[in-house]
Amino acid sequence: NVHLSAAALNSGRRNQINKLISNSNNERSIIAGDFNYSSLLWGEGLVKHMENLNFKLAGENLITNKYKGKISQQLDYVFYRDLKLKSLEVVELPYSDHYPVISEFALE
Repeated sequence: NVHLSAAALNSGRRNQINKLISNSNNERSIIAGDFNYSSLLWGEGLVKHMENLNFKLAGENLITNKYKGKISQQLDYVFYRDLKLKSLEVVELPYSDHYPVISEFALE
């Protein structure tokens, strides 16, 4: 589970991801959390970067955040490799601006 820096540029967040992955020896992986990478502003760059690292995105165009309660966007992502996605659900709760993302995986 990650929480990337909100104060960094997207290139800085990609560097944080690269460092995280370089410290892992496991090909079978799930990386999830608040990437602070808005789907409204260059979110496809994050997805392409993760695809280049052999990760798949679980779910597309999910609403996981409402900025100031009004602007719907995706800031929270689930990426995986060498696993099979069985289910994915976003639960809209009234007491947080970030919604929980619940996912289930199986071994391939």
